[in-house]
Amino acid sequence: MAGYLANLARALEEDGYEQERVARFIMRCVSTMFAEDIGLLPGEPFRQVLERCVNDPAAFPEQATALWQAMDEGKRFDWQQLLRFNGHFFRDSEALPLSKQAIVILKLAAEADWQDVEPAIFGTLLTRALDPVERHRLGAEFTPREFVERVVRPAVEDPIRVRWKAEQAAVLQLREAGKKKDAEKRLRAFHAWLKGPRFLDPACGSGNFLYVTLHLVKRIEVEVLRELEVVTGKHEILFEEVHPKQFFGIEIKRWGREIAELVLWIGYHQFWRANHTYRPQEPILEDTGTIECRDAVLAWNSVRHDPSRDHADPTPRVRHPVTGRLVADPNAKLPYMEHVKPRPAEWPKADFIFGNPPYIGGTEMREALGSGYVDALRRAYPALPSGVDYVDVLVVACQ
Repeated sequence: MAGYLANLARALEEDGYEQERVARFIMRCVSTMFAEDIGLLPGEPFRQVLERCVNDPAAFPEQATALWQAMDEGKRFDWQQLLRFNGHFFRDSEALPLSKQAIVILKLAAEADWQDVEPAIFGTLLTRALDPVERHRLGAEFTPREFVERVVRPAVEDPIRVRWKAEQAAVLQLREAGKKKDAEKRLRAFHAWLKGPRFLDPACGSGNFLYVTLHLVKRIEVEVLRELEVVTGKHEILFEEVHPKQFFGIEIKRWGREIAELVLWIGYHQFWRANHTYRPQEPILEDTGTIECRDAVLAWNSVRHDPSRDHADPTPRVRHPVTGRLVADPNAKLPYMEHVKPRPAEWPKADFIFGNPPYIGGTEMREALGSGYVDALRRAYPALPSGVDYVDVLVVACQ
């Protein structure tokens, strides 16, 4: 389904819709399909809308918008009271006009089972939505989960588990001494601490690293709660827990940021459904503001074109009149975009920093990022050698 959704997104952009409008629309569709499959939207109202609109595509924008407005506010739709979703996925409830073919694609997607969806589908959606040139420029490549875990387990899970095992040993001693109240206090204190760390992926892409980290930390949280139930003899009902608001990301692509936010919330509700018998508190989604859309290493006041510094574009794009081979167009120029007052970008404060930053070699940076950007990067980080890779700049920004 990822390929169908990516093609749908690209077709909407080709129809003239801005990328952010398209991204938000696709994310609303995916959020709704996921909510239906985990029981947060009984009656499958979105699938019913699609069923009705297959033969009446003109009705889709009005009906889908009405559904999303009802989800945002927690109102009735088709005589059924809906939970309040809020967040910003449904605050902007615009539904874009779709052809009959596009509605059929969405209907096929809605018929799939979204409740156990892995973030891989969103990584695929992101990379397919980017054309090859842009994908290379941004270093946008999907990282499979097994590789993500190789990074996140030693960097995040292991340090937390060391602390948790020490608490478990202390709690066991207290229980054996008959001090159940003291054991309970220690467990609740550890759980309170677990809700404090901030996790950052400064090149988060589609949110794969954040998703995996959230699940690993939530697994430890469940262990704490089960230990509490043994000590107290009561089932723990959470009102505060490890939450998406602890997870921060920076992503330069708006489309990627939208996916990362959705992936975090899907991961959160997947875990809730697997470990709780009661529904989550409303609003179901929240606008945490923790996923930012901006450059992770460079900040500037403005960007302006300096025609005097334009240079020849070496990209082969025209046929040589004699050899017939593709060669550079002698009239093509690469604009020099001056970044005014460049400086290192500031990052959110974090206890754990991880990720898979885009690799762009030092010799490829000007071609991939533009001479104006690279010159600004050198001015912002004057201590770095001129031949460093882009990832090295990201590491320095982390320190």
